[in-house]
Amino acid sequence: MHSDWLSKFPETRIVELPLLLATHNSASNSCGDHVPWWKQMCFCIARQQSAYISDQFVMGVRFLDLRLHLLSTPTGAEIHISHSLDTVYTLKTVLAEVSEFLRLHPSEFIIIYLRIDHWYRLDSDRDERAAKVRQVLTDSGAPFADYSLLAQFSQTKVSDVSGKICLMFPDNGTVVPRGSTDIGYIDSLRFYRVLDVWESSTLCDARTKLDNYMGSRSSNPQADILTGVCLDLTVGIVIPPSWTSPSLNRWFVEKLRTDPDWSKAQPHSLGLLMLDFVDEDLVRELFEIFYPIN
Repeated sequence: MHSDWLSKFPETRIVELPLLLATHNSASNSCGDHVPWWKQMCFCIARQQSAYISDQFVMGVRFLDLRLHLLSTPTGAEIHISHSLDTVYTLKTVLAEVSEFLRLHPSEFIIIYLRIDHWYRLDSDRDERAAKVRQVLTDSGAPFADYSLLAQFSQTKVSDVSGKICLMFPDNGTVVPRGSTDIGYIDSLRFYRVLDVWESSTLCDARTKLDNYMGSRSSNPQADILTGVCLDLTVGIVIPPSWTSPSLNRWFVEKLRTDPDWSKAQPHSLGLLMLDFVDEDLVRELFEIFYPIN
């Protein structure tokens, strides 16, 4: 579908791409087998994707949002990807899938945003978890981008990081121990600005937030940072995201197609769009809007 779309923009700065497609809680399509059955019954509340990561890449997704959890197992500690409940993925398996995709599609890059799952943010094993994350990253053999490029991320072109993984996490020691200079990363506190519409209690509130955001972007685009919106509408812990996200996604695409105030904001109207329940039809429409030459 869009496996090699970045090959058309080798000299474009990443922060100036008209649209960089992201998924919210990217690995939350399936619950881990080790999760007790009675918790698995609640996974519909935590589930925010229906497609596996490898399928998301084929659609055109180039930014993964991963929440981490240190899980003790009989064979040792593992870093699982979690969204309140552990998913089927570990950090190790995600890195393997990303590496294989980039081997087959060397014109592309993937940004991986790592943060601690909010459910486990106050765990007492912070230092052990950070050390384990660092170990998984260094042992993976994955093609990470060079730190010298990521330190100047606002100037980084697509060709600079083609075939590479760009790590993004906060420089506060919660994900990787401070001083781990062998791991190149983008400091998310400096280069990552996303409007979370999940704070909205209704679809109407979410639309108002997006209206205000797009209006400000139209008059003052900030092409020096990676900025955008996250279409994650939560209307209560008993309402599965699968009930609300498709409506918000559909409204958003129609707004982009028909509202002059939004369409004139291109090409810097978004930068980063983080979606729940990404699907092929939605992505195809977004690419028609932002990349009509593809």
